Amino acid sequence: MLLPVKVLCGTAEFVSPEVVNYDPVSPSSDVWSVGVIAYVLLSGISPFMGDNVAETYSNVSRAEFDFDEAVKTGVAVAKGNRNLLQYFHYHA
Repeated sequence: MLLPVKVLCGTAEFVSPEVVNYDPVSPSSDVWSVGVIAYVLLSGISPFMGDNVAETYSNVSRAEFDFDEAVKTGVAVAKGNRNLLQYFHYHA
């Protein structure tokens, strides 16, 4: 029998809610981080970045992000990238 693994390390912007909440992690926790990296690469912004680490953890824990932030800040996002980000947004 495998014991649940809990971790409390990682960069605040990229850790999954399981890490923030000190719940057992799984491969989906790593997929979360890959998704955040993909979002940053496609949009040029970090989806969960807060004004400080505590706010960033809170955003991650609630999975709260502002999809339209790239539009508000004038970041140019290629149409194909925008479609992919919209897919992630609506299928999260």
